[in-house]
Amino acid sequence: MTSEPRQRQTSLLGKSDKSAVEIPEPGLHPSLTNPQLDPAPHYLLLQFGGPGKTVTTLSFEVKDTTLVGRSDVIANFMPDLDLTPFGGQIAGVSRKHATIIKREGALYIEDLGSTNGSSLNQIPIEPDRLYPLRDGDEIELGRLKIIMRFVNEPTP
Repeated sequence: MTSEPRQRQTSLLGKSDKSAVEIPEPGLHPSLTNPQLDPAPHYLLLQFGGPGKTVTTLSFEVKDTTLVGRSDVIANFMPDLDLTPFGGQIAGVSRKHATIIKREGALYIEDLGSTNGSSLNQIPIEPDRLYPLRDGDEIELGRLKIIMRFVNEPTP
């Protein structure tokens, strides 16, 4: 049985892989400028998939900082939230793609200068800046779309 060697680098997605999105002026998107923030939850439910696909849900406890990316067994690297099992490699997720940060009672996302970028509710976000997260937000890391659901009560 032969197996192909596993790709270790994040592939840069070509223009045919990702449609062009116009980047709006800073401060114009209501979900990014509304001062009313949802309180940080105890848990996040992440929903992977979409129309015509099987939806997979992952639950994890919210920490002060969660590194989101994909694992690299050769380099012995494992992010806090590994997106490899959800198609992260194929979708262009970097090893250290983004962080989810709990600060002052709210949740934020920060792109860490990833190869293929991130978006929040279909709006591209700039690297190294915090963007507030709300229940029901859609984040896209590379081409991997994730719906974020806040769970404010600990699960039994």
